Amino acid sequence: LKFGSMGEDVSSSQNVYRIKRVDFLGSRRAVLLQSKNGPCPLLAIANVLLLRNEIQLNPDLSTIAFQNLIQMVINHILDKDAPGESTRDQSAEIVAALRQNIHEVLDILPKLNEGLDVNVKFGGPDAFEYTKELAVFDLFDVPLLHGWVVDPQDRDVYPLIGHLSYNQLMELLIDFEEAQSKVLSGELILPDAGAENETEEQAKIRQGMLVKEWLDRTASQLSYDGLVQVQAVMRERQLCVFFRNNHFNALFKKDGDLFLLATDIAFDYPSPVVWEKFDEVDGNTSGYFNSGFAEVRDGGDPPARSDSAMARALQGEMHGATEDDDYRLAMQLQYGDAGPPAPKAPPTGRPDPTPAEAAAAAKVANPKPSSSKSAPKAAVAAAVTSTPAPKAAPKAPPAEDGSKKKSAKSCIVQ
Repeated sequence: LKFGSMGEDVSSSQNVYRIKRVDFLGSRRAVLLQSKNGPCPLLAIANVLLLRNEIQLNPDLSTIAFQNLIQMVINHILDKDAPGESTRDQSAEIVAALRQNIHEVLDILPKLNEGLDVNVKFGGPDAFEYTKELAVFDLFDVPLLHGWVVDPQDRDVYPLIGHLSYNQLMELLIDFEEAQSKVLSGELILPDAGAENETEEQAKIRQGMLVKEWLDRTASQLSYDGLVQVQAVMRERQLCVFFRNNHFNALFKKDGDLFLLATDIAFDYPSPVVWEKFDEVDGNTSGYFNSGFAEVRDGGDPPARSDSAMARALQGEMHGATEDDDYRLAMQLQYGDAGPPAPKAPPTGRPDPTPAEAAAAAKVANPKPSSSKSAPKAAVAAAVTSTPAPKAAPKAPPAEDGSKKKSAKSCIVQ
């Protein structure tokens, strides 16, 4: 939704934030929870300001409307940057630029419930293409970081994209796809791979393949080197806003570890979860923590991950897994990807029948119709006594230790 004026209706639940009271480094603080999934950079900025105690909420409030939050943040800007001792020694140009930034931010703030135009650069965690929207973070003195960073030690990819922004990278990929389509359609014939000089089209295809491979490895918009660099640039006990997958969240560093503020409405009371540890690049978390940064295990929301929970996820419990899926999963957990060993056929104790014997047995088992009433009974009796039963497996011989042999399925259940 767009907010053109301060007087628009905010009765929709997605424009009202729940307030959760938490302990933060020995002090009581309020944080805002998100009732609807979305980017909402204002929520992340406000939570950083609340945790830094730069803005406060009435202790009697349990919710706050978006427009009221906007007004609170605007008042904070005006009070923070009002002319005073700090600006008297500054030049008129600096003061004018500061006031211009304030006016621009005041125009941007009402739009921050939807998102923000952010164009990351892959050279570092604090590298972004500058836009006037990013002035919001500068004005509040809130660092904005991301983890979609290319490793400087990657000699193939870093020279290609280390200096590029996301939008520039998309242009490079468009050139690659155009050159590739020409080759596939036969419109363009590339020289042999052993040729000394690389043509422009060859360079586009080679570079495009390298970039696409890197993008596939970092599809979560977070690289391992990016996580390392974020941890390196943040100071101990520093708060910032972290950007990933078009989502903004408050990030905190404590005792060398990184923690994201848990702002989903699912973490409202009575859940003790306040933080989730940020140490995985695949989108998962290694644990949830309370306001004292103690890990929340059994009894917390959500519970700590366990082997059984992971097994249920693998089973596809939410996608209607069948009993066959359960059995295959159990087999995989028991034996790994190779699967269970093939069972050995038990000995029959007699040689296979000759073709003549098999034909005679079939003739006995399927006799021609007879007018005699006793013929069917005689045929059935002959079949029972004379024909071996190939489908009835004989009992397995006892093991050497005298114990009975277990089936594969009973081993897994135990």
